[in-house]
Amino acid sequence: TTVLAEESGVIIDIDEDAVLNIAGDTDTVIDVHRVPGEHVVAGEPLADVLADRSANISTDAVGRVRGSFAIGTSRTPRHDIAFAVEQMTEMAVRALSTGVNDPYTARNAIDDLTVGLVAVVQRPRPSRARCGSDGTVRVITRRVAVPSLIDHALDAVRIYGTGSPMVVQAGIRLAERVGRAAQDSENVDAVLTQLVLLDRALASGDTDTARTAEAREQISLARAAITDRVPLAVPRVVIR
Repeated sequence: TTVLAEESGVIIDIDEDAVLNIAGDTDTVIDVHRVPGEHVVAGEPLADVLADRSANISTDAVGRVRGSFAIGTSRTPRHDIAFAVEQMTEMAVRALSTGVNDPYTARNAIDDLTVGLVAVVQRPRPSRARCGSDGTVRVITRRVAVPSLIDHALDAVRIYGTGSPMVVQAGIRLAERVGRAAQDSENVDAVLTQLVLLDRALASGDTDTARTAEAREQISLARAAITDRVPLAVPRVVIR
């Protein structure tokens, strides 16, 4: 049985514990199709409730699953990690606009963003399966792809910041720290790809030759440090 949204808006939160309890109570498996931050239109699917062919999924169970999705009018960073990354990135981009021209704020925003991304990539990839007390898989979840967060941050540096040596250095610093801290090869690959793209952008751009050469050397060193997996010289961040 597919659970459909009854209203349009942004998914602010999904109460996964409630979904897990519903699945246990009804002896079903619930496949959640959404993550916080996604926009849905009334009538679009939120989840599938999977049961044996002989089982009847009650209207009450469907309503309970639907009620575990909090839908509102705007995104919030509390459960929407992508929105938090986008906010910090937007702060850096706006600081680089012609009317503001504040590379110091942009650099600080990128450094602050580094702290959060390092904490995220230090964690192992979360399982999409959640189990009941008996160990049976009851809920299949969706998670935000961490490489997409890395791409969003470093795309902004490449697209908007190559004219500012300070911002380029901050972007390279972000890439190296995240790449060295990453536990998942997909995240490492995302960082290395972004460094290649940034190097190409600097090589083809009309910028100061000496500063460009320096930045490209920093990129080369960062790539080597990540490839050699030099341990990150900062304390491991624990998220509780």
